[in-house]
Amino acid sequence: MTDPLYITAKREVSVLKGFYIHALVFACVISGIIGLNIFLLPNSGWWVQWPMMGMSIGLFLHVLAVYMRFRLFDQDWDVRKIQERLERK
Repeated sequence: MTDPLYITAKREVSVLKGFYIHALVFACVISGIIGLNIFLLPNSGWWVQWPMMGMSIGLFLHVLAVYMRFRLFDQDWDVRKIQERLERK
């Protein structure tokens, strides 16, 4: 199917799926390192907030890309850049 609306919807579903996978990985990894910090390394201090902050920034940027339509390289970016290059020559 080559309907432009279908192609756009399919791309948006793919982006949303990528976000859900990212959120699931985030939850699993953060749960794991919290458990590691509490149960296996209780005397090492509370260090888990540092990787949590870093991963949270990445997840937040992914939220912006998915839900706020904040994309550095959108669908037409390639076409615009090709046109710019062709116009220079």
